[in-house]
Amino acid sequence: MMIPRDKGTLAAAGATLVVLTAGWFGLLAPTLAEHAGLVAQTQQADASSQEMGRKLPALRSELDDIAPRVDSLRELGQRVPSTIDQSALLRQLEDLAAASGIPSVRLTNVGLPTMVESPAAVVPDAIATAAPGADLPSASDTEESTSGKGEPELPTSPAASAALASYEVTMEVAGSEPQVRDFLAGLQSGERLALVNTSALQVLEDGTATLQLKATFFLQQVDVEGLASQIEDLLARGTADSAVARQPQPTHAAD
Repeated sequence: MMIPRDKGTLAAAGATLVVLTAGWFGLLAPTLAEHAGLVAQTQQADASSQEMGRKLPALRSELDDIAPRVDSLRELGQRVPSTIDQSALLRQLEDLAAASGIPSVRLTNVGLPTMVESPAAVVPDAIATAAPGADLPSASDTEESTSGKGEPELPTSPAASAALASYEVTMEVAGSEPQVRDFLAGLQSGERLALVNTSALQVLEDGTATLQLKATFFLQQVDVEGLASQIEDLLARGTADSAVARQPQPTHAAD
């Protein structure tokens, strides 16, 4: 008997992740460019009071445009770490599994990070539900597995040359069908930004289900918190400068 596929839930979760990934580029890339421009302009303005007076109105306008993005930038940064930290990743996955009633998660492969050039509008495939007793997809259909003993080797993170990098993780969990579906849903809305690429579910006659999946996780390649703090500092300085500019200038009585 075929188990109904929960396509709507997966598609919605996938669409949400796509929006988040696109949002990263929509927020971070423009902010990086604007911040670099602001720093350069501010340094030039500091060298000359005349230049400062001419440039400050334009700088304040740019700062006002950036201000609403800082909180969103931080929220995205919290879900995208700067390193893989396999131990922390496994711990988060095991906590998620435990919350779903699944005893453990087996990582079969952790891929090398690659730079992300543009957000990929990929909606995860619906779970391929196999009939009782059917074979799961082969390892070549997902990704070549490691030798199978111990944790996969931790790959080296790439140099910080772009805003975002990604790496793929292949894993397997087992439990009841509701449990593995709950795990899958939690993975796509968990602590780390993740996009499920492929998943295959095998349900046996006794109700035991095994889920094999490959998910993409992301790494930030800039100091997001540092960038947000610098932007806030510029915003504070801009506000202070505005307050000073609005104060009436002292007048001197004629001799």
